[in-house]
Amino acid sequence: MLRNSFFIAMIILLFVGCTKHTIEQGELSNKDKMNELNIPNPMVWNMLTKQAININTKSSAFKSGSELNEYPSSNKYYFALFEDLYPSQGDYDFNDVVLRTKLYLDWDNDQMWGSFATTVMNIGGSLKTKIGLMFYFENNGTYTRIDNSNLTINGQALEGDSPFMMDLPREGESFEVEFEINDSGNIWISWFIAPSKGSVEREIHSAGFAPSAITPFTVPRYEYLTERNLPWGLEIEAEELAIPIEKTLFLDAYPFFAAWAESGGEENGDWYLYPDTNYTE
Repeated sequence: MLRNSFFIAMIILLFVGCTKHTIEQGELSNKDKMNELNIPNPMVWNMLTKQAININTKSSAFKSGSELNEYPSSNKYYFALFEDLYPSQGDYDFNDVVLRTKLYLDWDNDQMWGSFATTVMNIGGSLKTKIGLMFYFENNGTYTRIDNSNLTINGQALEGDSPFMMDLPREGESFEVEFEINDSGNIWISWFIAPSKGSVEREIHSAGFAPSAITPFTVPRYEYLTERNLPWGLEIEAEELAIPIEKTLFLDAYPFFAAWAESGGEENGDWYLYPDTNYTE
């Protein structure tokens, strides 16, 4: 009888322990789950697209008519995904602002010109937000911001030191930003966001990049990476990208993402091709 009671007590203790563990795991927030990732190499975030367009400044790419060189080529786009609660960590659905872009570019001698054709794919955040463009020359991994004195945006010269910014258009809206650069070199142009909390407006750039006031810099910078190397912004080159449902953890939306990130990009390099349709739109 005592032996049976002992075994029954042990079974109850094991059941309670397992149940408690299950509950504790179930109560983990998206932030907690993301913070369980081990990201030894923060450069993994910069492997999702080649963040420089090589320009042969000794030759001209000039094309007659209105046709310009298209980046990325074929049916691909640049996708910019942001969490908007910096410096706090958010819900890690990476859908607070999602922009899809084609870059059209041409150059001749010491001048470059083109346009950004962008669609606002998703606005999951509630903060009042502006978006902006950073223009860089890239040389062996060093990024130098192109001075405003050499930039014209939508026919207007940029004044002062602040980068070009505009109000975030409505979800689903497409728009173009035209530019001219009175210089040439290997170039990279990227979106950033600037959400407002009350009277405070904070820039949020892609992983590894620096605030607009810092130039030159070498990637990775750590202003927009957490202590565990988690980003607030990602740039991805793809034909299409499924958007996580609001409050859905990115790890659930893309089941192969975690292994890719933790391996430093050596595994599951095409993780974005296999979203879980139960968690994406």
